[in-house]
Amino acid sequence: MNKATEGKKRIKIKNRKHINILVISVFLVLFILAIVDLASSKKSTLTDSAVSASITVFLGVVMLFLCFYSFYTFSKKALRISYGFLSFKIPYDDMRLLRRDKDSRDLYLVYVNKDVRCIRILTNDAGADEFITEIRKKNTQVIYELFDKEKEFNDEE
Repeated sequence: MNKATEGKKRIKIKNRKHINILVISVFLVLFILAIVDLASSKKSTLTDSAVSASITVFLGVVMLFLCFYSFYTFSKKALRISYGFLSFKIPYDDMRLLRRDKDSRDLYLVYVNKDVRCIRILTNDAGADEFITEIRKKNTQVIYELFDKEKEFNDEE
């Protein structure tokens, strides 16, 4: 941990397995294409091959960074959501509701930032319980509720 995250609680974002498989597959295809391009091009110069390999490595690093460097950080005044090199904050005062689907166990955070917004919290069950506890510690006004997605959508029709 570095000084910026010292003393702050973190929960890892759980990426779906099919997304990780997709990212790894895309990287492998790019890598194989770069090798094939290098091997089959008779007119290809070293510069062309270097550029192709550099782009492939850069994209691979970005994809792997997105997969493995994603987390929620609880600071004093805001929840920081980091997804690779992208990051944004949601102030605890803006949070209104935590909803959890009783069947799928999906967790949603509803907050107000000029308009009402909702994000899905991607974590496992233990992480979701920890997430709920941390949010409720930071803002006691946040309402937590269980809901039935199937029943809610069927009642609207």
